[in-house]
Amino acid sequence: MMKKLILTSFLLLMSLAAQAVQDIGKINRVYVFKTSYGFNMGTGFPTASAEYGCEAAWGFARIESESAGNTNSKEMYSAILTAFAANKTVKVNVDGCVGKHFRVSGIYVED
Repeated sequence: MMKKLILTSFLLLMSLAAQAVQDIGKINRVYVFKTSYGFNMGTGFPTASAEYGCEAAWGFARIESESAGNTNSKEMYSAILTAFAANKTVKVNVDGCVGKHFRVSGIYVED
């Protein structure tokens, strides 16, 4: 019984640690790299910075391309370009670091 309780507690803590944090702002730069897409927001990523740090992110968030294993990369890139071109506010989910940048797990374009 005690082993089950410890295992359940451990799994709960691991799932909480894997949760994404969210930052809100407008995209002011878009970059396309060989295996990823990058962007930053004028407001930066204060929540992600506080949660993950990311060695030297320079305010950039990064989305890995399909060649790097992200099956949603084209849709996420479309959302970035749409928000950038239309000057829309976005909510960006960050779930950690990839290299020196924030790793994006979701993007929501607001009205």
